[in-house]
Amino acid sequence: MRHRQNIHNIYAIVGFAVALLGANFYLLGMQPLIQHLWTIHDERIAFQLRESSALIGNILSDQRNIARQVASRSAIRQRQTAYLRGEIGREALIDFSRAKLADAVAAHQDLISVTRYAPDGSHLYSAGTQAPARYATSCAKRSGKQVHLLAADSRQHQLYYCSPLFDRHAQYIGTDLLIMRDHRLHQAVDRQGRPAMGLALAFGTNTAGYWSTSDTTAPMAEALRRARTGEALPPGFTLAQRRLADDPRWRVLVVVDEVQHNRPIERQTLPLLLAILASTAAIYLLTVITLRPIIAALLEQKALLARSRCDALTGAFNHGHMQEVLDLELARTARYERPLSLILLDIDHFKQVNDRHGHQAGDQVLRTLTERCREAIRQTDLLARYGGEEFLIILPETGRTQAMTLAERLRRHIARGAFPIPGDSLHITISLGVVSTEGQTEAVDKYNLIEAVDRALYRSKREGRDQASYGAIVSTAPPASGRKSAAASRGEEGK
Repeated sequence: MRHRQNIHNIYAIVGFAVALLGANFYLLGMQPLIQHLWTIHDERIAFQLRESSALIGNILSDQRNIARQVASRSAIRQRQTAYLRGEIGREALIDFSRAKLADAVAAHQDLISVTRYAPDGSHLYSAGTQAPARYATSCAKRSGKQVHLLAADSRQHQLYYCSPLFDRHAQYIGTDLLIMRDHRLHQAVDRQGRPAMGLALAFGTNTAGYWSTSDTTAPMAEALRRARTGEALPPGFTLAQRRLADDPRWRVLVVVDEVQHNRPIERQTLPLLLAILASTAAIYLLTVITLRPIIAALLEQKALLARSRCDALTGAFNHGHMQEVLDLELARTARYERPLSLILLDIDHFKQVNDRHGHQAGDQVLRTLTERCREAIRQTDLLARYGGEEFLIILPETGRTQAMTLAERLRRHIARGAFPIPGDSLHITISLGVVSTEGQTEAVDKYNLIEAVDRALYRSKREGRDQASYGAIVSTAPPASGRKSAAASRGEEGK
């Protein structure tokens, strides 16, 4: 009897330990996982909204570009300018321009018709379908320099744009009223719809709009209708919306069926919870005990590797890692014959910052400079602290023109922003040297590449600072004993 009681006690202790372990795993592992699944579902909604907005924005941007292309036909503009000056008659203008405008309509699948007006709003000529009078009046009286969307008529499947005309001296010479098909908007909205997420598009106060119809259930169709009209959604549906950046009158609406949308989470969590409870007592404790020191050692090794590659003050890559990456990029450049560019930058009069405000202020300036450089460069570029207040940027797959453009943009970005320091703020400038392997017929030596970008930086310093200079690559031998490189010479002359 006593042995049986002891066995029961052991069972109870083991059961309590397993239950405690399962509870801990649920609270520390399962619950965050469920939360992560919910987050992923929410991110899917946000991604759907961003993706649909971008797609619709691109379609509308394409149509505005069509309007600009029609307005930019120089031969028609010259004839219209001549007509406005009284050099030719209206019939001569129409005979010459209408056929060419009809060619423009035929050349673009989206374009239905173009109606052209004089600066005083009078009708000149048309190509294609005649526009409704209310849009013609509104467009003829409109002023401005940008293509403007007047209306979106989803029932007629048409969009109405007003596009101003200017001569080569930027003088206003008239207006185009363009009618375009909206079939691409219909297709985009329909394709972007999902079984649990319906998509709708509304313009201004127009409640008709566009909405997804493929795989759309009756409750979803009703929810989309209410979303367009501004009514309260049926129970179980939620709404996310976003206005287009280029034209805030457009609203992209995503209606979510919460039951359908959340069902995958419910299907995943219950079997997973059962599997956890079944396996925890058998393997979890041993796995944790065995793997914990291994994982800790791997994480420590990873952290040490990351610290060994980064500059402790600025967080940029350090000189040693930069040299390794540069060797790899030069080898890749030689193998695939793709251009590689470098930018070497230096803070102008940085010594004065340290002398006047102290070294802590100088350190803050270096950290802020690193952050702003990262804002300006691409994710594929590498920023490293070359030494002191000098930073090197490695630009893979980048030619001379792109590198000079980036350097100039970076120079302006640094020059126009204030650099906060303890108790004050500073405005600083940088000088930059740029070099590229573009156009080189032979493999470039790393020493020659760095010497070239260093000489270019030196020229920017010598010619007044706050500028970017391009350097030519010259094949030379590494400096022998007693011979000074461009960097050494520039160091003696001062920053």
